[in-house]
Amino acid sequence: RKSERGVVLMRMVKGFYVSLDSEATRGGAKFWKTESELYVPENHIIVHKPVTEFEGVKLQAPGETRKLPLGWVISPKAWKYEYDDDKKKVKRNDKVDRFSIVQLTAKKVVVDNRNYYETADGWYLRDIDGARTDPGPAPSDLASGERWIDVNLKTQSLVAFEGSTPVYATILSSGKHNDQDKSKDHHTVTGSFSIAEKHIAATMDDDSAGDGTYSIQDVPWIMYFHGSYALHGAFWHSAFGRERSHGCVNLTPFDAKNLFAWVGPRLPDGWHGVRATAANPGTRVIVHDGN
Repeated sequence: RKSERGVVLMRMVKGFYVSLDSEATRGGAKFWKTESELYVPENHIIVHKPVTEFEGVKLQAPGETRKLPLGWVISPKAWKYEYDDDKKKVKRNDKVDRFSIVQLTAKKVVVDNRNYYETADGWYLRDIDGARTDPGPAPSDLASGERWIDVNLKTQSLVAFEGSTPVYATILSSGKHNDQDKSKDHHTVTGSFSIAEKHIAATMDDDSAGDGTYSIQDVPWIMYFHGSYALHGAFWHSAFGRERSHGCVNLTPFDAKNLFAWVGPRLPDGWHGVRATAANPGTRVIVHDGN
């Protein structure tokens, strides 16, 4: 709407994200100019800074020695655990930083109904403190060297493959489910899909979400695989490794950018988006609940 100072103002509500261009002063008041050339009063905006900058593992990169299975520390306050095989007990040792990436072994122990996963360094990662890779079997009709992505909702992890060779691994935030209130149940769809279209950035919004209207401008590196479900970057939270989204598969912007360049359909030079075709097909995406 028009203000007394002659600038176009935006009506904003909590949960809306706008893409900022520059600061501006009009009539002595301070505003933020958005990428869509509208203005928001400076005191109505909280300028968002990236909350985490960790990046997944390029498993086949030169000099990379890590391999599956991998684990990520996701709790802000996590500890290394020592397991006493004789007493079948664990005890807490040193703290471990959030988003640390650890090499896991195949060993798991269960103590007091909690799973503990052994690391290559000999300590154990408690299940509620971490996320881990656990991809399902490759599709039975997979072509030799075909690229595909495994998304495990149970372990909140993603592994990208070329044939049977894992090439990239990271953690994600899938749709938050709610078994008691279906209007707030945003469980990510499961099944076998293909990337249908890609966009470097776009606005994502929903005015019918049961837990509140939202609108986010310039969501980066979007890869739609089923209707409105997509893999995409998320700069507005750091809950990776836990359910968080309205159904999409949230990744760090770093991870989303890496996968965007890797998956089909190929984006022609200078284009902002592309749809899959028979001549330029989309990469297969398998989404499962880890069962």
